[in-house]
Amino acid sequence: MVKRVPITAANLIDHQIGTDDVLIAPDSTSILYGDAGKSLLDHATGGNDNLTIHGSGSFYGDAVKNIADHAAGGDDILFAQITGPVASPINLYGDVGGSISDGAKGGNDVLSVAPSPTHITVAMYGDAGKDISGHAAGGDDAFNLSAFQNTFTIYGDAGGDMKDHAVGGNDTATDSSSEGFVTFYGDAGANISGHARGGHDVLNTGLEDSVTFYGDAGGNLGDHAIGGDDTMNVASVGAVLAYGDAKSMSGHAHGGNDSLLVRAQQSANDMIVGDAQTMSGHARGGDDVLGVDAVRHTEGSITLIGDAQRMSGHSRGGNDTLISGNGNDDMWGDAQVMVDHAKGGNDTFLFKFNNGHDRIEDFGQGACGMGSNWGTDYIDVSALGISDFSELTISAFDPTTHDSTISFDTGDVVVHSQHSLGAQDFLFA
Repeated sequence: MVKRVPITAANLIDHQIGTDDVLIAPDSTSILYGDAGKSLLDHATGGNDNLTIHGSGSFYGDAVKNIADHAAGGDDILFAQITGPVASPINLYGDVGGSISDGAKGGNDVLSVAPSPTHITVAMYGDAGKDISGHAAGGDDAFNLSAFQNTFTIYGDAGGDMKDHAVGGNDTATDSSSEGFVTFYGDAGANISGHARGGHDVLNTGLEDSVTFYGDAGGNLGDHAIGGDDTMNVASVGAVLAYGDAKSMSGHAHGGNDSLLVRAQQSANDMIVGDAQTMSGHARGGDDVLGVDAVRHTEGSITLIGDAQRMSGHSRGGNDTLISGNGNDDMWGDAQVMVDHAKGGNDTFLFKFNNGHDRIEDFGQGACGMGSNWGTDYIDVSALGISDFSELTISAFDPTTHDSTISFDTGDVVVHSQHSLGAQDFLFA
């Protein structure tokens, strides 16, 4: 018979199962755990615990240290309700503060923070504070924020690395408030390597002071790692910095098919990148969708990059869609710098009414010579109701700058292309 074990300061081992506990921490409590003060080992299983926190410190849904072997975390609820000033950060761990390894698995946890009367700094880890390795897997976790004037750093699965054959969960973070400072790592705060896979993660926010988004890893996506299909749907007063997959991609890594959308923006100056800052080796970008709309003050620049700021080696870009909003968009279908044998994908630049004054910097037409590594791209004017090439107003192509300007009723776009634009370069209504 399986033995249910009450909260212990030691390990849960063998096939022990933790009890389902309801714990409420007073303001003075700086550490609280649902099952074990040490680790979950062998085939142990954490209970489904409910922790309510009122002060700063570190709080763990299952165990303070690690989950290893074939142990599993429970489906826990951690709720922080801060009613007074706190002197230090709040750390919420859905499962453990250490690592998850071997064939262990994190639970499907819910981490929530209520509105607070004073500024607080919160770090939220869906599964592990450190690494996930071996054949371990993160759970499908949910993060509920009230970010008004608060600072949140969210790690969907691991605060450190994901490696070997580790798998990230499908995590979702939602802010029901606004004017906070939000940094989101869909899977790992550091690197994803080996044959590890990121989950399909989602960030939804109100009108934040700033947003920083990494769909999978805050560091490198390398070896044969694969990024998940991630979604960013945010609004912001300040700048948004977003990478669909990671800070860098190398080896044979493959980016996910990500959707990175800023639905409202106060002052522009956003940088939205479909895959990574740099791509090298044989890394491949995903087929991403990027856009920034509803910009209030359009003086600032908005930069949309389909794959990476720099591509090198034998890296390959994905087939991306860049959506022009009402701001002034600087649009790169592939990369701002492309060297060696890198090659871009076949990208689509989509225009709507009130598109602002935009630039397409690397419009590929499948021709030889300059821009031969840009792929074959399209300009989609179907949303403008344009059904034929004769309805377009296009300036003469400048053979020196390779620029021409398309004028719409409510905006324009300067296109840097291989040669003059023709009907074959457009998608019509």
